[in-house]
Amino acid sequence: MNAQGYPPRQVWRFPAPPVWRGWLWVSIAAGLAALVAMGTAVAVIAELGDRDFPGIIDDEHVVDVARRECSLMTSTVEGMPFDGTPQERLAALSDQNVAVLTMVENIRRIDAAERAADRPVDGWLADWESLVRARADYLARVRRGGSTAFRVPRAPDGSPITERMDLAGSNVCDVPDVLLEPRSAGGSDV
Repeated sequence: MNAQGYPPRQVWRFPAPPVWRGWLWVSIAAGLAALVAMGTAVAVIAELGDRDFPGIIDDEHVVDVARRECSLMTSTVEGMPFDGTPQERLAALSDQNVAVLTMVENIRRIDAAERAADRPVDGWLADWESLVRARADYLARVRRGGSTAFRVPRAPDGSPITERMDLAGSNVCDVPDVLLEPRSAGGSDV
């Protein structure tokens, strides 16, 4: 190098540094390993794309029907007037239950084999029915002058069934809050 820190002007006249010949084989092996890894990843993704995920409703036809029915049910239960006498309020809560059961019945019209192929569907529908039964029990207690406390049914692990319902139907239908708080639906007590 000269005093200014630059290499000599005719640097190309020097021989190239020695290169270990094994690098050629290492680079070829690394390239092949990368191709194998990418091919495996593509195969795994393709295989998983055709599988039913056990905890989530993911069949395209079931999702389409359930979304449509859920949207109708949600707009119905959230749009019901909740004012008037206590008897009118109880009637509105009963009508909300009918809207939920109508949704469940319409989704159950999907072929049983198709529903069974998407594992959580029937359990998810049973949870909706369980929620309606709990609400009907609540309405019966209130009509008799009993306890006005509403409790969401529990799953076997002790968590509210609505957690399981929202997880299974995360891309389909969330449980409307108005169904979980019948005592204060619409901001008024029954």
